[in-house]
Amino acid sequence: MSKTENITKLVKILVCVLVMVTSMFVFASKAPDNRFVLESLESLEEDKDVVMAFSASTMSLSVLITTLPDDIATPLADIIAEFSKYCVFLLAVIFAEKLVVLEGFGIAFSYMIPAGCLLHIVGILTDISFFKSLANKLLIIAISVVLVVPFSTHFVDTVGGEYLDYVYETLEEAEDGATKAKDIMESDDEDQSILDKMSDALKNAMAGVSDLVTYFKNLITKCINVIAILFVTTFVLPVVILFFFKWLITELFKVASLEPGKKKVKDKEASAT
Repeated sequence: MSKTENITKLVKILVCVLVMVTSMFVFASKAPDNRFVLESLESLEEDKDVVMAFSASTMSLSVLITTLPDDIATPLADIIAEFSKYCVFLLAVIFAEKLVVLEGFGIAFSYMIPAGCLLHIVGILTDISFFKSLANKLLIIAISVVLVVPFSTHFVDTVGGEYLDYVYETLEEAEDGATKAKDIMESDDEDQSILDKMSDALKNAMAGVSDLVTYFKNLITKCINVIAILFVTTFVLPVVILFFFKWLITELFKVASLEPGKKKVKDKEASAT
């Protein structure tokens, strides 16, 4: 083994030690208090509040639907009952993302990244590719976990503001309708029918039950759109960003792990073909 190779190995080991020490004693304690991370937690808390408000609004909407005849109200109520399942799923996803931020950062910086550095040092000393490969995979997972949730929440806040406004407007409409329905139920005016009361309360002239059904269908359609928006912003985008980061970091590690000798051989093989 030449002196140059020994120096190269020593430099790599020192870099691994530096990364390990920095991760354990600097990032593990300071990263959770970083403004970028705190803003992510705040955004996740807002997402949780939105889902909870949506769940409450759909329950209120079911109360509003009780003003309809049973044969019409039942199918609409069944659709609304499905909303609760999606709300539970979205809340579970948000809770998992918060757990990743609150606990994942500590685990990644205190254990996963140092363990990856140690494995890489073992791989350098023994020249066994298995340890290097395992170290790279561990580091890729750790870095992906650290980046995915904060980046996805900021990305959604940046590009999804227009859609979130639609969510808030729909929630407000559903809550407003439910409040008016409650007032109607408690009204003592027996001279007006339920339809007349609903027409006055919603400020929408309704000629018959069909108009009232159309109103509810439109409101339920908006609620379905809200479910789709929340599903994309809280689940689909973070998953897509996770795989993107995993792919990007994997490619970066592949480039970084190419030794000069191996790189020259690959270049020669490429030119020969």
